[in-house]
Amino acid sequence: MVALILLVMALLAVGVIWWRSLGSDQPSYVTSSIKLVDELTSSELEFFFRADDLPPQYSQYISPDRGSNFLVPGRNRDLGDLRIGVADQRFDVQLGDHTQFEFHNPNDAIEFIDDILRDRIVFQITDSGVSHFPIEDEYAFSESGEDCHVWSGPLRP
Repeated sequence: MVALILLVMALLAVGVIWWRSLGSDQPSYVTSSIKLVDELTSSELEFFFRADDLPPQYSQYISPDRGSNFLVPGRNRDLGDLRIGVADQRFDVQLGDHTQFEFHNPNDAIEFIDDILRDRIVFQITDSGVSHFPIEDEYAFSESGEDCHVWSGPLRP
Protein backbone atom coordinates (compact mmCIF):
# COMPACT_ATOMS: atom_id res chain seq x y z
CA MET A 1 0.00 0.00 0.00
CA VAL A 2 2.83 2.40 0.88
CA ALA A 3 4.55 1.62 -2.43
CA LEU A 4 1.33 2.45 -4.29
CA ILE A 5 0.99 5.77 -2.47
CA LEU A 6 4.62 6.66 -3.23
CA LEU A 7 4.11 5.72 -6.89
CA VAL A 8 1.04 7.95 -7.14
CA MET A 9 2.89 10.84 -5.48
CA ALA A 10 5.84 10.38 -7.86
CA LEU A 11 3.50 10.39 -10.87
CA LEU A 12 1.82 13.55 -9.59
CA ALA A 13 5.20 15.24 -9.16
CA VAL A 14 6.26 14.25 -12.68
CA GLY A 15 2.98 15.62 -14.02
CA VAL A 16 3.46 18.91 -12.18
CA ILE A 17 7.01 19.25 -13.49
CA TRP A 18 5.91 18.49 -17.04
CA TRP A 19 2.99 20.94 -16.80
CA ARG A 20 5.24 23.70 -15.44
CA SER A 21 7.89 23.11 -18.09
CA LEU A 22 5.33 23.71 -20.83
CA GLY A 23 4.32 27.18 -19.68
CA SER A 24 7.12 28.55 -17.56
CA ASP A 25 9.59 30.98 -19.05
CA GLN A 26 10.27 32.65 -15.70
CA PRO A 27 13.89 32.99 -14.62
CA SER A 28 15.20 30.42 -12.21
CA TYR A 29 16.59 31.56 -8.86
CA VAL A 30 18.05 28.16 -8.00
CA THR A 31 21.40 27.95 -6.33
CA SER A 32 21.80 24.19 -6.34
CA SER A 33 20.37 21.16 -8.06
CA ILE A 34 17.96 18.68 -6.49
CA LYS A 35 17.76 14.94 -7.02
CA LEU A 36 15.80 13.42 -9.87
CA VAL A 37 12.06 13.31 -9.24
CA ASP A 38 12.08 9.57 -8.68
CA GLU A 39 14.71 10.11 -5.94
CA LEU A 40 12.62 12.64 -3.97
CA THR A 41 11.46 11.60 -0.52
CA SER A 42 7.75 11.39 0.21
CA SER A 43 8.07 14.60 2.29
CA GLU A 44 9.71 16.42 -0.61
CA LEU A 45 7.03 15.17 -3.01
CA GLU A 46 4.30 16.32 -0.64
CA PHE A 47 5.97 19.73 -0.26
CA PHE A 48 6.16 20.30 -4.03
CA PHE A 49 2.64 19.01 -4.55
CA ARG A 50 1.31 21.44 -1.91
CA ALA A 51 3.41 24.31 -3.32
CA ASP A 52 0.93 24.46 -6.20
CA ASP A 53 -1.64 25.76 -3.67
CA LEU A 54 0.42 28.91 -3.10
CA PRO A 55 -0.68 32.10 -4.85
CA PRO A 56 0.06 31.65 -8.57
CA GLN A 57 2.49 34.56 -8.77
CA TYR A 58 4.70 32.78 -6.20
CA SER A 59 4.23 29.05 -6.78
CA GLN A 60 6.20 29.38 -10.02
CA TYR A 61 9.38 29.89 -7.98
CA ILE A 62 9.02 26.61 -6.05
CA SER A 63 9.37 23.51 -8.20
CA PRO A 64 11.63 20.44 -8.06
CA ASP A 65 12.93 21.22 -11.55
CA ARG A 66 14.37 24.47 -10.17
CA GLY A 67 16.63 22.84 -7.56
CA SER A 68 16.47 22.59 -3.78
CA ASN A 69 17.00 26.22 -2.76
CA PHE A 70 14.40 28.73 -3.86
CA LEU A 71 14.21 32.50 -3.80
CA VAL A 72 10.95 34.39 -4.01
CA PRO A 73 11.83 38.05 -4.61
CA GLY A 74 10.62 40.22 -1.74
CA ARG A 75 7.92 42.84 -2.05
CA ASN A 76 8.94 44.62 1.13
CA ARG A 77 12.51 45.87 1.34
CA ASP A 78 12.48 45.78 5.16
CA LEU A 79 11.56 42.08 5.25
CA GLY A 80 13.63 41.00 2.26
CA ASP A 81 13.45 37.98 -0.01
CA LEU A 82 11.83 34.70 0.96
CA ARG A 83 14.31 31.83 0.74
CA ILE A 84 13.24 28.22 1.00
CA GLY A 85 15.53 25.21 1.33
CA VAL A 86 14.28 21.67 0.82
CA ALA A 87 16.33 18.72 2.03
CA ASP A 88 14.83 15.32 2.86
CA GLN A 89 12.77 15.79 6.04
CA ARG A 90 13.72 19.44 6.59
CA PHE A 91 12.26 22.63 5.14
CA ASP A 92 14.04 25.90 5.94
CA VAL A 93 12.18 29.17 5.47
CA GLN A 94 14.16 32.39 5.73
CA LEU A 95 12.84 35.89 5.38
CA GLY A 96 15.54 38.44 4.68
CA ASP A 97 18.63 38.19 6.85
CA HIS A 98 16.81 38.27 10.15
CA THR A 99 14.28 35.45 10.42
CA GLN A 100 14.76 31.73 9.89
CA PHE A 101 12.33 28.91 10.56
CA GLU A 102 12.83 25.16 10.30
CA PHE A 103 10.03 22.69 9.63
CA HIS A 104 10.04 18.91 9.52
CA ASN A 105 6.52 18.57 8.14
CA PRO A 106 5.92 19.68 4.53
CA ASN A 107 2.33 20.74 5.25
CA ASP A 108 3.42 23.01 8.11
CA ALA A 109 6.11 24.58 5.92
CA ILE A 110 3.70 25.28 3.04
CA GLU A 111 1.02 26.66 5.39
CA PHE A 112 3.57 29.02 6.95
CA ILE A 113 4.84 30.15 3.53
CA ASP A 114 1.25 30.64 2.37
CA ASP A 115 0.47 32.71 5.47
CA ILE A 116 3.50 34.92 4.79
CA LEU A 117 2.64 35.43 1.12
CA ARG A 118 -1.02 36.21 1.89
CA ASP A 119 -0.10 38.82 4.55
CA ARG A 120 -1.47 36.74 7.43
CA ILE A 121 1.70 37.04 9.53
CA VAL A 122 2.96 40.31 10.96
CA PHE A 123 6.69 40.78 11.52
CA GLN A 124 7.80 43.41 14.00
CA ILE A 125 11.35 44.60 13.44
CA THR A 126 13.16 46.06 16.46
CA ASP A 127 16.78 46.64 17.46
CA SER A 128 16.68 43.43 19.49
CA GLY A 129 15.40 41.28 16.64
CA VAL A 130 12.27 40.30 14.77
CA SER A 131 9.13 38.83 16.27
CA HIS A 132 6.11 37.54 14.41
CA PHE A 133 2.46 36.90 15.15
CA PRO A 134 -0.76 36.18 13.23
CA ILE A 135 -2.42 39.32 11.91
CA GLU A 136 -5.71 38.38 13.60
CA ASP A 137 -4.01 38.37 17.04
CA GLU A 138 -5.46 41.69 18.18
CA TYR A 139 -3.63 41.69 21.51
CA ALA A 140 -0.19 41.17 19.94
CA PHE A 141 -1.00 43.72 17.28
CA SER A 142 -2.09 46.37 19.80
CA GLU A 143 1.06 45.75 21.91
CA SER A 144 3.43 45.70 18.95
CA GLY A 145 3.86 49.43 18.46
CA GLU A 146 5.71 50.64 15.39
CA ASP A 147 7.65 49.01 12.59
CA CYS A 148 5.27 46.17 11.77
CA HIS A 149 5.36 44.61 8.34
CA VAL A 150 3.64 41.99 6.25
CA TRP A 151 4.94 40.50 3.03
CA SER A 152 3.40 43.23 0.88
CA GLY A 153 4.69 46.15 2.96
CA PRO A 154 4.65 48.11 6.19
CA LEU A 155 1.50 48.11 8.32
CA ARG A 156 0.01 51.39 9.37
CA PRO A 157 -1.96 51.40 12.65
